[in-house]
Amino acid sequence: LRKRGSIININDSIGEGISGYTWGGDKQMWETGCWQKKYMPINVVAPDGHFYNYSCELNGTSEDVQLDNTQNIMIIRFAEVLLMGAELGSSHAQQYLDMVRNRVGLPSVPVTLANIQEERKHEFVFENIRYWDELRWGTLISDLQVGSEQTVVNAGVTATYSTATAINRFGKTKGFLPIPQQEISLSAGELDQNDGWNDADAVYPN
Repeated sequence: LRKRGSIININDSIGEGISGYTWGGDKQMWETGCWQKKYMPINVVAPDGHFYNYSCELNGTSEDVQLDNTQNIMIIRFAEVLLMGAELGSSHAQQYLDMVRNRVGLPSVPVTLANIQEERKHEFVFENIRYWDELRWGTLISDLQVGSEQTVVNAGVTATYSTATAINRFGKTKGFLPIPQQEISLSAGELDQNDGWNDADAVYPN
């Protein structure tokens, strides 16, 4: 249920009502035919038949492609407060988990760490929370290994994307960013660079 509410799939032409999509039409990279809906601009149909952003309709503003694509920005949601309480072992943990699931018509499940992890994955998709969850749970590499190769379209050319590079880099850095070289120099040798950032394949080598 939340997958359909979070991801638009152009291959589901009936369910999503999509037609006339052109693969490679915008020279996109890693084009999968799937996009996130939570921050997707919403358009409405004008009387003359053209589409324009709903913010113009709501606010009475003129159309401007640079300014129209407004979305709500979610800083923290009540669902996250509930699931944090459940994960921390509150005496109301089962109630908190049930509240999140009942909101979307899902039945109760036991309040285990595995179920809370699964719930967070679906509830907060595309909200920039998952990476930090994976980091503290220590599950990032194992999850990247699931479905490690995906077919994508790069500028109209079919290709394969592999998570092998990401797995390799995370295995070396453990998710830590590099210490700025300026700070290492100012420390007069007291600071050592974080693991993985002196390697030949580092994104920002010293």
